[in-house]
Amino acid sequence: MDIAKTGSPFDIPELRHQLSRYVSAKTAWSCIRVSKAWAATFIPVIWFEVDFALHPEFASLQSPTVGKHGGLIRVIKNAKSLSHVSVLANIRVNQLRSLHVETTASVLQHEYAYEVVSRNKASLQHINLYASTVPTNKRSSLAHFVSAPALIICTSAQLKECECTSVSVLKSLTLSNLCLTGSGFMSILLASPMLEELRLLSTDVVGAPNWWIQHSGIKLFVSWLKNIIRPDTDSADGPSLLAYLPALNILNICDHENQSASLSAEKIKKDLAQYCPNLTVFHLQDSSGAIIPKFCYNAPNNLTEIVYMYHYTSPEVLTSILLHQNSLKAVSVFCSDNIFSASRHEVIPVNDHFQASGRLLQLIPRGCPQLEVLSLHLHEMDMDEVEKGEWACKKLRTLRVRIKGLDTQSSISKALSLWYADLVKTSEGSWSVATITEGSMDADEKCGSGEGGGDGGNSSSSGSSLVSLDKSIEARVARHLLKFEKLETVWLGYKTWSLR
Repeated sequence: MDIAKTGSPFDIPELRHQLSRYVSAKTAWSCIRVSKAWAATFIPVIWFEVDFALHPEFASLQSPTVGKHGGLIRVIKNAKSLSHVSVLANIRVNQLRSLHVETTASVLQHEYAYEVVSRNKASLQHINLYASTVPTNKRSSLAHFVSAPALIICTSAQLKECECTSVSVLKSLTLSNLCLTGSGFMSILLASPMLEELRLLSTDVVGAPNWWIQHSGIKLFVSWLKNIIRPDTDSADGPSLLAYLPALNILNICDHENQSASLSAEKIKKDLAQYCPNLTVFHLQDSSGAIIPKFCYNAPNNLTEIVYMYHYTSPEVLTSILLHQNSLKAVSVFCSDNIFSASRHEVIPVNDHFQASGRLLQLIPRGCPQLEVLSLHLHEMDMDEVEKGEWACKKLRTLRVRIKGLDTQSSISKALSLWYADLVKTSEGSWSVATITEGSMDADEKCGSGEGGGDGGNSSSSGSSLVSLDKSIEARVARHLLKFEKLETVWLGYKTWSLR
């Protein structure tokens, strides 16, 4: 049947347009076949995002085809080879919002990549430029130097004199395994007033700029230590990059060359206090773990979040974290992006080197009253230790840990089902009643409804609850979870269970 002739509500262009925002590319292909009118609505869905990792055949498209539809492309991912970048060099690809491209594979690819950047610099909001390979001396490779003019709509002189009528909409910039001159860095900052996130991953900023500004919009900065803290003496590469980022909130420090060993505590404390008065979040990763206490000991007293590498958990690291116990709202460890994904159905194995001293880790939830997020997915807590002391973090909203004895999907599901069932019983109508059998709740399932949100649980009623007399590990975990009235997201080994 021809849907276009049935008088369907979807014949209304405005309604079709709204629908097109929520369909997959596969569904869009089906919709295109309905009629010319439907094709006009759903073709942009097909072309909106091009991911060469998922659709390598895009690299072999003919130039007329790309020329016809290139103006519809908004997102480019994983443009790694010359064939990928050559397709993007089509002049009709000129409205990109997000670009992820390798720039150094060859001289020609370097030229094409920056041509694409330059052509789209008025519309690009997110740029990720990277080198997949790094020579022994990166600074001697011209291909590894970022072409700053390609990212800049106007010249520095025009910007300084406010003679530029176009403004960059760039919000996030990521440069990986590259080099950038100090003056080029200043030009990019000046030309990107909307920039909020700056990531210089294994990227050098070379040479002191001959002029400088402070960018008051950047809230997140990721770089390696030698860019973040530099010697007090005149450096060939200029002062610490923190000097240009006075509004910084989140600092992600990478030190895989153990450079922190040569930094004094006084230097760290001085630079953080002088350049980052608004700093509240630390993400700390290095090759030895020494960076964690070194920065936590000398950070401002208003840190709200600390993320560190769990492998380096030690009494000294925990002590340095607990210096901020009155302000901390989140303590997490680094993890892979998909560890908490709904698509992961297996229970991850535990290899917990810190298990013997697990009672020390209990100091974090027991000693941090403002804590809302505790994400230690590599740590297996022992309920015998947990039950020896009360957790002070009554505002806890997110918990990601393993529990000794909860080693299977069924045991984890049972514990969380008992928790939810008791919430339903004690919530006095704040939660919708649902029948949940062992292991049946899906990841990210929205169990809660109504205005009560995550505040519906009431531990004061647990004396008559479903789990009050049960001594199993599942019931003990459920009883513990019921103590936190705001708890809404829990991960205990697989999937993520949510009450939001």
